[in-house]
Amino acid sequence: MDMCFAAGLKETLKQLTSVCYFEFWIPDTTGAKLIYGGGEVLSEDRPQEVMHFKKMSERFLFQKGVSAVGRIWQLTAMEWQVDVTSLPTHIFLRTIPATGALLRGMAGFPLVHEGSGRCAGVGVFFFHQPLECDETVVQDLIRAVSASSRLFSFLPSRPSPSSSSS
Repeated sequence: MDMCFAAGLKETLKQLTSVCYFEFWIPDTTGAKLIYGGGEVLSEDRPQEVMHFKKMSERFLFQKGVSAVGRIWQLTAMEWQVDVTSLPTHIFLRTIPATGALLRGMAGFPLVHEGSGRCAGVGVFFFHQPLECDETVVQDLIRAVSASSRLFSFLPSRPSPSSSSS
């Protein structure tokens, strides 16, 4: 992921939302899996624990349909999880490290390339508190990505059926 994009997004998110960590997942060279494409810790609460989550996440790969990242990629639909720490690991593979970092709410979006309209990856945003799906937060996240890049946008959609409120 472009470092200027990530830096611009980080500054915009600080102004608009209560996101404590964001990450991007991009296809590997074969297009069969998503690999870690970059992320930023915004949290002033437990930054070392969030950084540990980030470092651990860098080693993950996701196939279509696997965990939240893979479902978003497969369905090209937003997924909102109220509290990832309450999910079984077959639903959210990183439940245990998220618990240690106090990452609770999660919003994930397909990242769409503006030129081709194809899904170019997945953006995932975490919050320290459980968070019901909130249209204002969704719109703030979409605005933040739009303000930070002319190449990518989030595919506007409603949360996917796999979204959980538990």
